[in-house]
Amino acid sequence: MIIKMAPTSDAVSVRLTIDGVVDWAYLVSSPDHDYKDAGTSNAPIDLPLGQPANLNLDPVEWTVHLGNVSAADVDYSVTLDFMQAGDVLDSWSKEGTVKSSDEAVLDDKAILVISKVADV
Repeated sequence: MIIKMAPTSDAVSVRLTIDGVVDWAYLVSSPDHDYKDAGTSNAPIDLPLGQPANLNLDPVEWTVHLGNVSAADVDYSVTLDFMQAGDVLDSWSKEGTVKSSDEAVLDDKAILVISKVADV
């Protein structure tokens, strides 16, 4: 996945949204940042990455662990929105079901690239 950033000074961030599951943990890594947390809230989580000039050609990797301790299967939705100046540059999402007393592990990676065009 290639994320094209606008060639401006507007910072780039990732908004992580996890819906449906009871327990989760994540790790989002770039050369300058490692974000990790665990919880039960479904509120979006904003993770700043930095300025496009400092991020050009940088990889971003993520792993999301979803746990289901309930007696029933649980549907989930996980979305990462790559943001700049309030706009979504690109999104990654997965949906599925975590069986009772089971877990799911989702991971992927992207590369950040400054677009040669002013409008991404």
